Amino acid sequence: MSILKSFYTVCMDLGKYVSNLPLSTQIVIYILMIFNASVLIKDLRSNIKDIKLMMSS
Repeated sequence: MSILKSFYTVCMDLGKYVSNLPLSTQIVIYILMIFNASVLIKDLRSNIKDIKLMMSS
């Protein structure tokens, strides 16, 4: 849970910083953030599957 909280605070800080940048730069940064988040979630899902397999064996 703390990981999500820290990720959220980082996003909020980035949002404050990004809001001063031009719009095109903001869009690029948000796309990169969304892409990174989706990669992180995929990694977490595969790790959880691995842990469940280890627990069951």
